[in-house]
This record gives sequence, C-alpha cells and structure tokens, in this order.
Amino acid sequence: MEPTGSTETPSTAGPSGEAAAPGAPGTPKNTIDDEHWWHSEGSATDDDDIPAANQEEDPYYDPELDDKDAAWLDKLRKGRVSDAMLSCPGCFTTLCVDCQRHALYPTQYRAMFVLNCEVDRSQLLSTPAGPQGGTAAGGKKGKAKGQRQQQQQQAPQGEAEVFHPVLCAACSTQVGVQDADGMYHFFHVFPSNA
Repeated sequence: MEPTGSTETPSTAGPSGEAAAPGAPGTPKNTIDDEHWWHSEGSATDDDDIPAANQEEDPYYDPELDDKDAAWLDKLRKGRVSDAMLSCPGCFTTLCVDCQRHALYPTQYRAMFVLNCEVDRSQLLSTPAGPQGGTAAGGKKGKAKGQRQQQQQQAPQGEAEVFHPVLCAACSTQVGVQDADGMYHFFHVFPSNA
C-alpha cells in the first residue's frame, strides 16, 4: 500500500486524550515552554553590544540642536528675561516665550509679544465695573499706579474694561484675552521654566 501523502502533524495528546506536558516525549521540539521565549541564546540585548559599524545614524538627532534652539530663543527675547514659556494646554504649541507672571495670581501671565495666537475680534468680553471705573479691583491690569490714576480720571466712572478672546492658532483653545492696549493676559496656559 502506498502512502496517502497526508500532512497531519503528530498528536501531542497522551493515551488518555489529554495534552502532553511540554518537553514530554512525543511533543514537538519547537514548543514554547520558557517564560523568556523572546530572548534567544546569544542575542544582543543592549545597544552597547552592537558594533558601531552596525548602528545606523539617527536622521532626527542633531547634537547641536540645543545650542541652536537657545540662540533662536535669545534672538527672539532680545536679552529680556522671562518668567515662563507658555504653551497651549490643548496641544502644547508654544504661545509665548517672553512674559511676566501676575503679582497676585500665580497662574496668570501677561505679555506683549506672542506666537501662534489669534485674537477673535468678533467677540467682546468685559469685566464688571468697579466703584472707581476700570476693573473690579479699581484699576487697569498691568499698569503702573500713576498711569492707573491718570486713566481713572480720563475714563468715565463705572466703565467696564473690554477684552477680546485670544485663541491658540493650532487648536482654537481659548488661552487668554487681549485688552484695549494690546496687552495679552494669559490665564489658561501651561507654563514651563524659561
């Protein structure tokens, strides 16, 4: 009688029909029975073990990039010192590299120069008028005391300040407001060390 050419693999079940234990007689030799199956004997597990000739140069790595970034930032700031670098909390896009932290509210910042921000001039926001005009605190934010007193005399009593929303240009998250003087006030940002 001739062989039928069947391609069935031999059964690993024992005489009682149960599966045989790994390594038992009659089991295939390629059975994975070690919990460290991903490590093969003699394989390199550390990059230090690979000869330098086999390592490819990373096209995204530039050893001088930190120095280039610091030079760009210094050029942008023009020698000024900043309290923080501000990023959008929604997408981490850089919004400001030159800002001043608010004296009373540590999570608020003000700036004159911004990056990646859009001012929505179609919306007007206002603060409740205080007893002496300006904001409820009795004066304009970010102004010196003498300037505040001068503006209070010029402004009608009880007039509220008007602001425009400032949005992240990348994801449209509102990150702050811009006042009538063009000063940006950030209150919904992610600060980092400058």
